[in-house]
Formats: sequence, structure tokens, C-alpha cells
Amino acid sequence: MKRPLPLLTVSSANSPITANRSVWQNKFAAPAPVIQSAQREESNSAIATIGFYFALLFVFLRFSYLGEILSYKFGMNIRLALLVGPPTCLLLFLSGGIRRSFQGKASSMFIGYLFWLLVAAPFSVWPGGTFDTLKSAFLTEFSMFFIVTGLVRSVEEVRKMSAAIAISGVLNLVICRSMGTYDTGRLSLPFGTLQNPNDLAVHLILVLPFVIMMFYTSGGRFSLWRVMAIPAVISAVYAVLLSGSRMALIALALLTMFIVIRSTMTQRVLLLGSFALASGIALLCMPSLTIQRYMTMFNSEPVDIVDMNEYQGAMGSTEARKRLLLNSIRLTFENPLFGVGPGQFAVEEEALQRSMGLRGSWQVTHNTYTQVSSEAGFPAVTFYLGSIVFALAGLYGIRTRGLQHSDKVEILGSISFCLQLSIVGLAVCSLFGALAYRHYLPTLLGLAIAFTHIAKRQLDQGSTAQSVRSIPAINTRTVSPSPR
Repeated sequence: MKRPLPLLTVSSANSPITANRSVWQNKFAAPAPVIQSAQREESNSAIATIGFYFALLFVFLRFSYLGEILSYKFGMNIRLALLVGPPTCLLLFLSGGIRRSFQGKASSMFIGYLFWLLVAAPFSVWPGGTFDTLKSAFLTEFSMFFIVTGLVRSVEEVRKMSAAIAISGVLNLVICRSMGTYDTGRLSLPFGTLQNPNDLAVHLILVLPFVIMMFYTSGGRFSLWRVMAIPAVISAVYAVLLSGSRMALIALALLTMFIVIRSTMTQRVLLLGSFALASGIALLCMPSLTIQRYMTMFNSEPVDIVDMNEYQGAMGSTEARKRLLLNSIRLTFENPLFGVGPGQFAVEEEALQRSMGLRGSWQVTHNTYTQVSSEAGFPAVTFYLGSIVFALAGLYGIRTRGLQHSDKVEILGSISFCLQLSIVGLAVCSLFGALAYRHYLPTLLGLAIAFTHIAKRQLDQGSTAQSVRSIPAINTRTVSPSPR
């Protein structure tokens, strides 16, 4: 005879339903480690949110140069970025966001570039100078890459970070209007990092796409950004032309070609119209010395010279850049693996000039790619170029997929296009300026990489949901058991 199954012991209700419910609840209740893990994730999320707003402030301070403006205005050395940077980095590590900085090919390439700079350092012609260069670069410039990739976690945060850069650009335009000088017929600032007209032009070109982004991604036909963006774009192009930077003129021309090739018809009309209007205003209002400087790009004959000293200075600058470029290429092939040491091109170039019986200029090479190759070798410049190529490829894929979806997802395509525009602008300006140890590439790469991962995840989720909706419904009619 079979024994009956043991009965469940139940509490006061003594109901089998209550008993069964308690058994199933105990069976599927979340174990303590899972609860603790969820609590840790929630805590990390709160830390990451605080960290993002610190990062937002840090990026704004770096791009607006607000600390330099206040220092010049009040005669005090106000280093606001140094006050915000350390807590931002601390929050980055506490939130665990640093792991997001090691995802994807573009990240691998940029981190490879940073690693090779460290590898090349012991082989420097002046190790002490290289140490100072890399210490400053890693603390204040390259850290921007990890801050942005680690603390930007959504499309909305990408927009907020882009808005911070756009607002900094608008502030720069206001400062140019109120404090700008034309001592040599070229627009420049009387203080700080943007005191050189070429540096000012590069900076404005790189922040310009973020103003354009806010125009395309702002909701409402008459939103504040839509009202402000077009005048800001015109003012930025006008200021770049007033800088007298021949490099910037070439960069604007190439960016215009990029816009024509890669944008929609509406984008072409708005952007090219703004560029044309700004160029027309600049031609009417531009100082004659600035026009003379631009003419040296096309004609070396001294015809209709307004100021002979300024003309000779412009031609001398062209010749000096050619010499520096050739010397940087020569030093690259003489030191193909490790270069002459990060930050040490000027030292070695001066020695090279003296060996030929000439006087050295103690200048950096005005080409970022040969700056990297001559100072850290071919591996470094390969990593540097690879990070740009893979970042652009990722953004291109997002833009292509975003334009194929609904209007809501099309915003991803607009953000991708503007990020591409800024990185292409940096790549072009790098042909004529020494930007290897500046914060521009780390920040733009970080934003592009973070956005690419976020947007790809969104588009994949949207495709999955659409696929689920397209599956025909299953007939769930209840079938009663057949009687025996």
C-alpha cells in the first residue's frame, strides 16, 4: 500500500492556495546577492549621474576658456578647470564608467596611441622635457577622453554635452566681439590660449558643428536654439575669416565640400546659405591687410601690396612652415619606431638646422600628423589616424541607419552628421596645426564613441521590437481535454 504524500504545513489561513503561493514565492524570490548587486548598480547610477554633470561643467570650462577670460578680466590666476577636473575623475572611477572607455575599435586605437607615447618616452632626446609634456597632456588633455566615454550614457546626455560645447562657442563669439583685437589686420584675443589667430580659427571651426547640431535637434520650430543658431553660425564663419588664417580658409572650403556630399538638401540650403552670407559680409568688412594675407595663397607677386612688412611676414611664414614640414618628415624616417620623443621636435629640429649651418627656429611642426610621427614614430601616427577613421566609420553607420527609420530616430542621423562634421574639421585643421597634445581629439572621439554605442543599442532594440510586432499572433484558443 502506497503512503499518501505529506501535506504542506500552512499558517493561519490553512488554505492550499495560500500554501502554494508561499512555496512559489520562496522558490523564485531573488537571492541576497542579486539584491545587493541591484543596489550597487543603483548606487553606481546615482554616482554616474552626478559625475556626468561634473563632466558637463568640466567640458564647458575647457572649451569656453572661462578661467582664462576671468583671469584676464580680474587680473587673477583663476584655474576653474583644475577645481572641477579631479572630482570628475574620482566620480568616473567610483561609478565604474571607466570600463566604457575600452569598447570598440576607435577606443582601442586611441588608447594604443596613448600607450605608444609612453613607450616612446624613454627614447626621447630629452626625457625630462618629454615627462613634462606627457604629464600635462595626460592630466588635463587626454583625460577628457575617459571622462566623456565613461560618463555619457544616453542620447540626451550626448545632446547636453554638445549643448555645453555649443554654448561655449557662443561665449567665445561674444568675447571676440567685445575683446577682440586687429593689431595686424587679423582677429585675435589679447590673452590666453586663443591669442594666436590660427588657434582661434581652429577652435571656432571645431565648435561650429555643435551649434548646427542644436539647431537640428531642438524641438519646436521657434525654440531658442533655432532662433540663435543661424546668427551664431554666420558670426562664427565671419570670425574665422577675420582671423586671416589661411589654414582655416582651406578647412572651411573642405567642410563645405563635405556638407554638399554628405548632407540632405535642407541641410545644404541652410548651411551653405549661412556660409555664403557670412563670406559676403566678410569680404565687405574685412580689413585690407587680411585680404592681402589671403591673396598670398594664390599669387606670390608683390602686386597691390598694402603693407610690405606684413606681406613679407606672411610669405616668410609660408616658407617656414614648408621647412618645418620637410624637417619633420626627415626626422620621422630617421627615427621611425619611437621618434625623437613626445614634445621634442623643436629641440631636435634646432639641432638639425645647426648641423646644416642654419639657425633653428625652436618651433613645433605645423602639421599634427608629422608632429606625432616625428615625435613618437610610425606606430603612434597609425594609432592616431586609426582612431579618427574608425570613429568616422561608426558615425557613418549610425547616420545611415538613423535616416532609414522614423522621424524620431532621425535625430540620431543629425547628431551623427554634426559629430562627423566636427571630426572632419579637426582632421583638416590638423594638416596645418600642432594639435597632438590638445583636448580636441580626446573630447570629440569620446563623444563620438559614446554616441555610437548608445545609438547602436537603441537602433538594435528598435529593430528587435519591430520584428516582434511583425510576428503573426498565435492562436491561444483554450482547448478542453477530450473525455476518456
